[in-house]
Amino acid sequence: MLFALLVIMGCKQKKQSVSTDNLQTINVDPRQNSKIKLSNIIDDINIVPLQTSDSSLLGEILGIKKVGGKFYIKSSKNVYVFDSKGKFERKLGKNGKGPNEILAVTNFYIDDKNNTIEIYDGVKSQNILYDLKGNVIQSIKHKFRYGYDFIKSSKEGYFFYLGFDSDEIGELIYVRNLENKEHVDLLPYNETLSKYIHFGDLVNFVQNKYGTYFTRSFSNVIYQLGEDNIFPKYNIDFGSRDLPDKILYGNYGDVREFMMTCLKTNYAFRIIGFYEMKNFIIFGFHYKKKIWNALYDKNSKKCSVVSYYVDDYFGTGKEIESSFDLLPKGFNNTKVFLSVDAYKIQEFILACKKSDDIMMQKAFEVIKDKGLDTIKEADNPVILEIKLK
Repeated sequence: MLFALLVIMGCKQKKQSVSTDNLQTINVDPRQNSKIKLSNIIDDINIVPLQTSDSSLLGEILGIKKVGGKFYIKSSKNVYVFDSKGKFERKLGKNGKGPNEILAVTNFYIDDKNNTIEIYDGVKSQNILYDLKGNVIQSIKHKFRYGYDFIKSSKEGYFFYLGFDSDEIGELIYVRNLENKEHVDLLPYNETLSKYIHFGDLVNFVQNKYGTYFTRSFSNVIYQLGEDNIFPKYNIDFGSRDLPDKILYGNYGDVREFMMTCLKTNYAFRIIGFYEMKNFIIFGFHYKKKIWNALYDKNSKKCSVVSYYVDDYFGTGKEIESSFDLLPKGFNNTKVFLSVDAYKIQEFILACKKSDDIMMQKAFEVIKDKGLDTIKEADNPVILEIKLK
């Protein structure tokens, strides 16, 4: 089933001059790519169609978290809650300009110890705390506007990734207390980079039992977060394919001009979708006008650049091209979460029906068995819950 759903889905900062024994280098040669068998990396997969109704219609999924057996799905304006089988339960927050209302969901944080959910609305400079039933506990106004992401620290403070045009506040900050608005600059605002450093990141803060990390587009450095500080943990080294400083620090009118300049080169850049598991670290990067997936084996300390995933997990032998869609939109301690748009499933079903290929026919039977053959173009996406080895 995995191959069927995956087939249809078918950045760097100037290097840190930090000397520390904790900094580990991951060497990546983007010119050397290979095919990876799914059975080598996947333990199990669960397929979850999300219920579609007028009140649960999602649009684009921007983030997925699973806590206490429930899926929390982020869209641009709301957080939606589904049970483990995809049945819709509730929507968090009311949209509007009022004190307890939301204009935009920058991101959200689930505290499973205190059974609370916190939403950061960067447009309104506001954090709203809810109980698990969606009732507002507290709403706090602050001065940290137009941020890209946030996460709570183990000391009950906050890390905010801002990156906007202001030399009065850092790009990455630690906030001890939202109500008194005191903060510490961890990464300073950079007049050149902060204007375009963020470019459609999947996630910036990654947290599980292996650590809490901070990543950002066009930075090859992965930072680990402490209680109220950060330090470089991993450095992604593309060797001779690293984006040179003369391009990184060039003079650009906007982020699109910068991105187009990078795409015209033969350099590797824009680390996205970083995630660490027990045996692997996965991430994506741009190279030669496409996004490649990278798989770092923590045991052998070797990194493979994935050109195709070969489905031997279900025995079809189909090849699934490496892409942006195969990078996680969420994770927990043992699993990663992908989403597949309904219209792509519908297109694949049509291709299966027209094909004489026995593998395509087998794929359709599996889709039919899962009840996905009746999916409509405007339905909610399907979640792939994948346990990696």
